[in-house]
Amino acid sequence: MAFTVGENYAFRDIQKRYKSLKPGEKGLSQGGFLNPSRGNSSTSIRAIFARREVNGPLDNLLFISGDNAYRNYFNRLGKVQKEWSPFLYFKEKNGEWSYMGHSKVDRLLEPGSEELTLLLDEMGCTLEKVGEADGKPLWQLSAFGWQGFNRPRKLEFIAVLQQDV
Repeated sequence: MAFTVGENYAFRDIQKRYKSLKPGEKGLSQGGFLNPSRGNSSTSIRAIFARREVNGPLDNLLFISGDNAYRNYFNRLGKVQKEWSPFLYFKEKNGEWSYMGHSKVDRLLEPGSEELTLLLDEMGCTLEKVGEADGKPLWQLSAFGWQGFNRPRKLEFIAVLQQDV
């Protein structure tokens, strides 16, 4: 019972399929963006569940905020990038999870970096500082003539994904 790229699944179906594909591993949990949702830098990532309103509307970019030592997103995604390890990638669409394919982390970029600006420009998008909160910049993504985030947000970094590898 493998996953099919572009198909939508309820989370319970994803859990069952994953357990049948990987019977010796722990299952997936719905609570977190990364699965497992927290851990030290050596904790492997089995799957990513990206929510459009939180992680952005662009399928190959994940806008990450709320990282801390408990979640360890930056270090864990950096490890996956260094090892070029694949993971399952799901993106929320209409209350279900669309399977985007096996993915790998290509790059980790800072919000204001020139490399990100150029990449977004190629896609017809922009990321702009639109204010501050608690001494940190608030960012808004403009994508295809509309706001990419429901509201401006703090961002720690952006993961550039390579899909279907």
